[in-house]
Amino acid sequence: MPSKRILTIISILILFYNSPYCQTRFGVDIGFATIKSSLFGVKYFNDKNAFMLGFTYEFNDTKGKYVTEQLWNYGKTIDSTGEYLISIDFGYSREILDNFYLNSEISAAWKNYYTNYIDNRFDGGGYHMIEVSDVFLGYGLSLGLYITDHFGMFFGYNTIRRTTIGFEFKSN
Repeated sequence: MPSKRILTIISILILFYNSPYCQTRFGVDIGFATIKSSLFGVKYFNDKNAFMLGFTYEFNDTKGKYVTEQLWNYGKTIDSTGEYLISIDFGYSREILDNFYLNSEISAAWKNYYTNYIDNRFDGGGYHMIEVSDVFLGYGLSLGLYITDHFGMFFGYNTIRRTTIGFEFKSN
């Protein structure tokens, strides 16, 4: 599964970087956070400003198939419990000095609490159910540095993801 994600990300980067028909500037953000999550964002650049729409996914240990209802013949032995979150991030960036930019963002997150059950009839040796979902908002700031015209790095903090580090790729 991770190899498909990496190939998809590389394909998108090549598309943005080598697009000869691109009239406006677009970019892609890829990063990681201390809560064991990955983030992905698409940016639109307008002079010294940029607008971002992003997505964050926290890695989790859910087992097997997701089911919404536990049937009478399903295994009832609990294997483990856990939580993970998914968020949508909206951001605004402004170049503050040559090659430095400041990014602010608002995040809407869904935190899912799940239970894994043992049942060898399912792939992966079991199934999982989401017991409760919480919805909440967060915000963050990051500072970025463009190393070249097409590549940059950023470091920041978000109240949901905590410390974040990542890379940015821009089109021509």
